Amino acid sequence: MKTVLLAFLALAASADDTFGISFAEAPALAKIFNDRGVAGTFVMVDTRANTVFVWNQERAQRRFPPAATFRIANAILALETGVVRGIEDIVPFHASQYRTYESARPYFYGTLLNHSRDSNRQSSLMKAMRAPSTRTFRALARGIGMERMREGVANLTYGNMRVGNSVDRFWRDGSLQISALEQVEFLERVAGGKIPVSREILNNLRQLTLLEKTARYELHSKSGWLVTTEPELGWWVGWIERKSGIFPFALNMDMDTAKAEDLVTIGRECLKALGKL
Repeated sequence: MKTVLLAFLALAASADDTFGISFAEAPALAKIFNDRGVAGTFVMVDTRANTVFVWNQERAQRRFPPAATFRIANAILALETGVVRGIEDIVPFHASQYRTYESARPYFYGTLLNHSRDSNRQSSLMKAMRAPSTRTFRALARGIGMERMREGVANLTYGNMRVGNSVDRFWRDGSLQISALEQVEFLERVAGGKIPVSREILNNLRQLTLLEKTARYELHSKSGWLVTTEPELGWWVGWIERKSGIFPFALNMDMDTAKAEDLVTIGRECLKALGKL
């Protein structure tokens, strides 16, 4: 069922304030993007203040393929369906099945990883979440199967909820699409325990997505890089947990003039500008 936040975001283009949530165009965010000369959007929701902080609201409403950020939902469904029983389970795959669809770019998860070193290894769900290879999560999707995947994506109310006809690449081929606003709505439900899965799965997911933990906050995130679009597209999504609340965020940007490390760098600068890091 759609949340109040999602219902509001669906009306983002209008001036409707029925739900008491407001948009705030943050000048500090504009400066970050303009100074670096990159085209993109950043969204962060402060649910306690009923405010959506955003740079480039028009782009924030536009849907794009989620690329590797779909691993968050994929992991949830793999755990829920029993394809893997825990985050340290090894996910088997046959490398010959994936030769034609391996990305030419390394993904980014806090640090750059060596693509040729990691792409041929079978790994656990935990290691795969941080690895550049797509193969483990494609194998998980095959294990889930088309019928359960369609049902699961719909139950999670993820983006346009379209799985297409290829169970192990729909998050990259354009079938499944999601906007930055929809990303933060989905992540708000994930971080807040509002999705229809067990507490154990949610706890496992928190371990999978945890990037940084300090005395003041926890940073959970996942990045993605789509090389099949022109220009190429980068994502960095996640949430900050502080004593004052949970703050989901989403960044997407064109990668024509940017480097992989710019995703997290710009995202962190935006979070700092909003006082959350």
